[in-house]
Amino acid sequence: MTGRITHGQSRANKKTKLYMVWHGMKQRCYYGHHIGYKNYGGRGITVCERWRTSFENFFADMGNPPLGMSLERIDNDGPYSPENCRWATHAEQHSNTSRARLISFGGKTLCLRGWERALGLGRGTVSLRLKRGLPIQEVLRPSKKQLPHDGCTLG
Repeated sequence: MTGRITHGQSRANKKTKLYMVWHGMKQRCYYGHHIGYKNYGGRGITVCERWRTSFENFFADMGNPPLGMSLERIDNDGPYSPENCRWATHAEQHSNTSRARLISFGGKTLCLRGWERALGLGRGTVSLRLKRGLPIQEVLRPSKKQLPHDGCTLG
């Protein structure tokens, strides 16, 4: 035995998705020449010591990513750590970026696209209404096309 730890996450020269997520996370935070460094390490985003020094710890804490999900920091300004990371869909990740515009109304906070989906509005509708200077009640008004449908024909 060579003393190497076997975790089943790397195969010859081909790395698994999870290993590449771990490697990419560290590259973005610590490698100044990485294309994403300015948005991560350059902003002070770090990887907790437990994960930075051990893929096995990262694997133990996060497990394999569910299909269609990727690693997300819950607090976009916080570190990569077990307490601040989860597996998320692309849509969830998009609403948790520093570029996302969040709107709070009626005790609910969503990004623009989140409000559009919740209200049955077309893509860009909320943004257009905001640009027109409408009051928030009008900006977040459901689509007039979205009428209750009970299977009856109107005549």
